[in-house]
Amino acid sequence: MINRFDNFIFDLDGTLVNSSKEVLLCFDKAFQKANYPIDYARLNTNVIGPPLYDIVKLIAPELKDDVKINEIIKYYEELYDYDDNDISSTYDGVIDLLNSLKYEGKKLYIATYKPITPTMRILNKFKLNMFDDIYT
Repeated sequence: MINRFDNFIFDLDGTLVNSSKEVLLCFDKAFQKANYPIDYARLNTNVIGPPLYDIVKLIAPELKDDVKINEIIKYYEELYDYDDNDISSTYDGVIDLLNSLKYEGKKLYIATYKPITPTMRILNKFKLNMFDDIYT
C-alpha cells in the first residue's frame, strides 16, 4: 500500500515526537515564573492540544486576568521555543520509517501548528533532516 504514494505528510507532536512531558514542564515553569499557583492535578496530558490561551484556562480555570494569561503564555513560549534540555522523544520506529520512506525516494513533509523556531529545534535535536518541506 505504501508504494502507491509518493508524498507523505506528517504532523510533528503526537505523531513523530512525544513532546507532552516537555510541554507540561514548560507550562509548570511558566506558571511559576508568573508567580501563579496551580492545582497540579490539572497539569496533565488532557490539556495538550488546544491553543496556548485555552491550555492556560484548562490548567487554571479560575484565572480571568488576560494580562496574567498572556504573561504565562509569553513565559511558556520563551521556555519552550529555546529549551536546549528538551525532554521530548521520538516514538518507537519513527526514525526507521522516515529513513525507509526517504530511501525509497518518497517525499516527506511536516505540517504542524507549532511555530517554526521550536519545530526546527526539535527536528535538529533528533536529526530529522529528511523533510522536503516544513509547514508551520
